[in-house]
Amino acid sequence: MKKMMCAKMKRLLGVLLLPGLLLSMLAGCGGKNGAGTAEDANTAGAAMGRYVEQQLASIDGAGQVMGLYLNADGNLVFYTSIGGSTALTRCVLSPDSGELIQTPVAGTESLGYILDVSEAADGTTYLAASDENMREGVYRLVNGAAEVIPVPELAQEASSRHVWGIRSLSGGDFLLLFGGDGVSHYQGSDAALLTEYPVIGYNWSVGVYDGKFIAPGMGSDELVAYDLHSGEQIHNVTFDGLSASSCQGMDGTGLYLADTTGIYRLTQGDDGWERLVDGDLTSLSLYSVMIGGVTSDGRDGFFTALSGENGLQLMRYVYDASIPAVPDTTLTVFSLTDNSTIRQAIGTFQRQNPNVRVQFQIMLDDDSSAGAEDVIRTLNTELLNGNGPDILLLDGLPVKSYMEKGVLADLTEQVSTLAEDGFMMNLSSAYEYEGRCYGVPSRFTIPVMLGAKDVLGSIRSLDDLVTQVETDRAGEIPFLRPSDDLFGEYGMLMDCYDACSAGFVGAEGINEASLEAYLSAMLRLQRSQEDFLSTAADDVTGGTMELFELMGVSVMPLGNSEELFYAQELPGQNAVNIIPAGQDGETGGEIGSALEPLFGGGSYAPKWSVGITSASEQQELARQFIDLLLSAEVQDVYLYDGFPVNSRSLDKMVENAVRVRGSDMGLKAMFDRMDTPILVDQVVKEAVQSQLRGLLDGSLTPEAAASAVMESTKLYLME
Repeated sequence: MKKMMCAKMKRLLGVLLLPGLLLSMLAGCGGKNGAGTAEDANTAGAAMGRYVEQQLASIDGAGQVMGLYLNADGNLVFYTSIGGSTALTRCVLSPDSGELIQTPVAGTESLGYILDVSEAADGTTYLAASDENMREGVYRLVNGAAEVIPVPELAQEASSRHVWGIRSLSGGDFLLLFGGDGVSHYQGSDAALLTEYPVIGYNWSVGVYDGKFIAPGMGSDELVAYDLHSGEQIHNVTFDGLSASSCQGMDGTGLYLADTTGIYRLTQGDDGWERLVDGDLTSLSLYSVMIGGVTSDGRDGFFTALSGENGLQLMRYVYDASIPAVPDTTLTVFSLTDNSTIRQAIGTFQRQNPNVRVQFQIMLDDDSSAGAEDVIRTLNTELLNGNGPDILLLDGLPVKSYMEKGVLADLTEQVSTLAEDGFMMNLSSAYEYEGRCYGVPSRFTIPVMLGAKDVLGSIRSLDDLVTQVETDRAGEIPFLRPSDDLFGEYGMLMDCYDACSAGFVGAEGINEASLEAYLSAMLRLQRSQEDFLSTAADDVTGGTMELFELMGVSVMPLGNSEELFYAQELPGQNAVNIIPAGQDGETGGEIGSALEPLFGGGSYAPKWSVGITSASEQQELARQFIDLLLSAEVQDVYLYDGFPVNSRSLDKMVENAVRVRGSDMGLKAMFDRMDTPILVDQVVKEAVQSQLRGLLDGSLTPEAAASAVMESTKLYLME
């Protein structure tokens, strides 16, 4: 059974052994996310031999994988749709020769949406699909036509269950997978219901073999197997960390499972799972792909189908006795928080360098008992002693101090070379010191304001915004869209913190008067918004207030009022695709809206920035990692964590928005004028946040809160 000791020990010893714990974490806790390791086949005791990944084939433009299995000839068979077509293509891949045969499946082009496919042993193909009216049903392909199998439950108009998948069985029987609502066994001759199973059934999560099937149970981390002839449960096993996206199957040897952490095997008679394939060393861990299916290769290996935005990849995992059981080189990457772009780069880098393990140290995860100040103080001790990680994610760290003290390696020449491949040099200023560059961002965001064109020009500071918001509007639509956090634990007091922090946190520390002014201004915004919502008419607060929402993926149209205004961080591709919809009238008419940098400046927030420690013994590997991180291979993958810093990748994003919407609303011009980086010290930010409850409940004044921040950060800022 997989062990989860590292995370548990962090919770148990977090208070008593904090300094030693942080040092041990910096040295590496092991396992994905620092959450522990499986009982690996690849242990240090076995000097040579481990499973490696081989790419067999790829299909550009392919959709989800359905019906993956190994046929009697040893070929991999699966179905998919290609190029956005609703019709299916049957694919047969020879693992030995690499030949891929693609055959269009007649009779599927007339269906609406195909949910799943399953081939029976006699060659009959079964489909779970919707028709042209989006009604779910079961079909059998006969002589090039889709023949309906009349399942009584699906014929009911008020059926509460939705089909997620299908599995063909012997004698024409089949299983229907109803997601979280169970799995049902139907008789082939008349589609009569035979047995219902209390399991979780998705098209990737149910494996069938030799009259048995396996699926996640209703209990946490539970996998159950049933005999299809008797309907009785025959196995119940636990897999720590079982997720909804795990793929599992069974064969003559036992059970197997694939997820982002690897491929595991539970052999008959054993009492614990064995990790055969380390996901961190393969494509399984990439954030840009999903595991669409897994099957054993009939020997000791496995096949997986990985789906991503660019198509489908077929992978094989085989044991290679000629390589070290564990990578003989380690590259450590330190970060306060987790990030998908960094993980994408790590997965790609390890796949390209199988003898290198990239250890991602995330210090402030959900199980962490330490705060940012404790973590950074321990890190500083290690760095100044010439130890610590090879690569630092600089977000939230005291970067200026690191540059001054020579903690970071000089990246000036490397950045100049990267610029030739598209890196945006106007972003390098964030980490420059005395004419040299010591870090680079891997993403960026921009604080922006959106509203009526004739209003934006008058908003050039936080004070201007407060003045407009406090203007009596007599119950009309408010000037500023109420913050989603208005009635949350900290209200909206941190909404403008990052964008305004340079005004009170600088190289010389914190300017107490400026911090007090910020807190006072944000408190006035908070009270004004609260007062408005408490007196506004129901038709204003009840949902007819129309604004343009930029945060996250939720979208609301900008209304026709010329005085509406919204300030927010522009987070990436989704916003690029959405903003022009508010400008060209697709969401409710021509509105005369405009988009500008917040307060008319050229600010941007470098995100997931990286630097190399001067003391690192892996300087060359670390530089190779940064090259990959900023390359189009990683930057072209959108992972919802900011804009790409590679200009070619960014141009593709903007060009797509222009092609879809007809305008970029001035985004490209904003990107070109970015010249003022927003760098946030996480310790100072947490100190400010700790005072907000007192401000909101009236027990603290802005003056007292600012004074408390100065006192609590005094020692930290002196280090």
